[in-house]
Amino acid sequence: MKQKIRAISLFIIFILFFSSLTAFAQDTESATADIVFTHDLHSYIDPVQVNENGVLVEKGGFARIKTIIDSVKKQNENTFVLDGGDFSMGTLYQSVFSEKALELRLLGLMGYQATTIGNHEFDYRSDGLAKMLDAAKASNDPLPIIVQSNINWEASQGEYTEMLHKSMENYGVKKYAIIQAGDLKAAVFGLMGKEAASYAPTSGLIFDDIVESSKEIVNEIKKNENVDLIIALSHSGTNSDPKSSEDEILAKEVPEIDVIISGHSHTYMDNPILIGDTAVVSAGEYGRFVGNLKLSKKENNRWKVDQFTPIPVDESIEPDPDLQKTIDHYRESLNSYIQLFGFDSYDQIIARNPYPFDSVQALYKDPVDNPLGNLISDSYVYEIKKVEGENYIPVDVAIVPVGIIRSTLNQGDIHVRDAYEILSLGIGEDGISGYPLISVYLTGAELRMVAEIDASLSDLMSGTKLYWSGLYSEFNPHRMILNRVVDVKLIGEDGSLKDLDDKKLYRVVAGLYSGQMLGAVESMSKGLLQLKPKDKDGNPLEGFSSVIIKNQSGMEVKEWYAFADYLSSFEKTDGISTITAKYAKSEGRKVINDSTEIKDILRNPSAPFLKVAGILLLAILIIVLIIILLVKLIRRITRKQSNKIAEK
Repeated sequence: MKQKIRAISLFIIFILFFSSLTAFAQDTESATADIVFTHDLHSYIDPVQVNENGVLVEKGGFARIKTIIDSVKKQNENTFVLDGGDFSMGTLYQSVFSEKALELRLLGLMGYQATTIGNHEFDYRSDGLAKMLDAAKASNDPLPIIVQSNINWEASQGEYTEMLHKSMENYGVKKYAIIQAGDLKAAVFGLMGKEAASYAPTSGLIFDDIVESSKEIVNEIKKNENVDLIIALSHSGTNSDPKSSEDEILAKEVPEIDVIISGHSHTYMDNPILIGDTAVVSAGEYGRFVGNLKLSKKENNRWKVDQFTPIPVDESIEPDPDLQKTIDHYRESLNSYIQLFGFDSYDQIIARNPYPFDSVQALYKDPVDNPLGNLISDSYVYEIKKVEGENYIPVDVAIVPVGIIRSTLNQGDIHVRDAYEILSLGIGEDGISGYPLISVYLTGAELRMVAEIDASLSDLMSGTKLYWSGLYSEFNPHRMILNRVVDVKLIGEDGSLKDLDDKKLYRVVAGLYSGQMLGAVESMSKGLLQLKPKDKDGNPLEGFSSVIIKNQSGMEVKEWYAFADYLSSFEKTDGISTITAKYAKSEGRKVINDSTEIKDILRNPSAPFLKVAGILLLAILIIVLIIILLVKLIRRITRKQSNKIAEK
């Protein structure tokens, strides 16, 4: 009997042991993970109408994204939910960014585990971000972890650096975080890339190199943590130029990272970029797609991409009813901001658009002037005339960098919210959402430089592409960089072209952000390009507070309001302002001279080109002189040696 019991016991132990081995083997071989992610949401909490092949379709919306997240999590409990930064700044919801932190709180309610800070989170400066973090923490809502790994606090000397540091500590911002999804653990860390950091001039922060920071953080994770995946939330972006594709460089230089969720460049990918065992993924902008990366574990404990799907967030997705109810409640708070500017509500119709306008992506690629850029720049001049009335000082040029244009105009009715979304960035000195207009003065020579920046640098730095009113530029893409502009003239109100006087001061209007970037041109170009915004007396400006445009009531004139007011000023049809045919096509404010003839290549060389040419010529002369001196020295030594031999 004892032998029988012993045999049965051994059999049971054998079965259990075999089963555990089988289960272990299955877990190891078939471990899978899903990563659901977004980036560059830019406060697009509500769906928007998007023109697709001439048809308006509804895209995006946080309530629909919540439905997608929940669906993927039901299919695989090993699902991580992450965001790559720039979750704010783009719609009217940002008007309560500092007070209510709606974007971050909604991410928490949607089930996001972690996000990082993008450059646009600094649009309200570091103090605005600090207030937002404090408001989010005080809400007691579920919140995503924020990871940020490459701020150099010791080197940062901004006005609000200490305030932001305290708010980050209060919120619980981490260098890296360990998050769990089902049976899996992931280490997640966050980065701000070089280009993204340059687009946050008011942050007051210094960001360390993403590669060196990542090497340190990955070493720390591998030393101290036992995790299944290492994920970087990198607000750095990808680029068609390999030398500028920061997240591809990161993947090559830090191969231990399993997945890089790449934000900032708004890139849409049909397939991930695979570099060794690292997957770099992006899913476009504004929550119009949700990225879903499916992974399975390999024998070397790294991960294989089984499938990557950018899931369309469209009308086929039912909004999550509970989240939608919360969003509907919050939306009511937006009208209080709009009513400050004399509008009834955010959905008030202000104009009608009969024409198809290009997408924002097309604006970045358009080498000449574009109707939307022309419309916006003209609106600045219109509003200054209206505000200054009898005291109007003629505006010579209005400048609009493409980077501040965040959306486009669809055909049909235009609402207040549409005008706001196109120029939604920033905050003024008054602490109210929206960059104000500023008035500065530049010399004629500096206006030539502005045209050269547009012609020469926009291929290298997309944010430097400019649209303008009052300026004519002819450029030749076959000429050398910083020497592409052939001619620059002023366009008078009657459409006539007038020569620029290099020494004369001209009144220039732009948004506050644009002024800050113009002021940074000299440092960014290492002194090669010199632009110094000035007051009307020609004194260089130390800041822009004194040149902000204000109306008769003392309110700052916001860029978006100038645009909205101009849209509502056209001749009315059935009581609605209708955009004029002037903006149905480009007007020749920027013209390409495609000649390859030598006389055209060498005509009217620019000051920066002459400076560079002079430096190169001087360098060549120095080298030639050194060679001549060396030859003479060698001859002298050789002659002495020959004389010594002859004497012997």
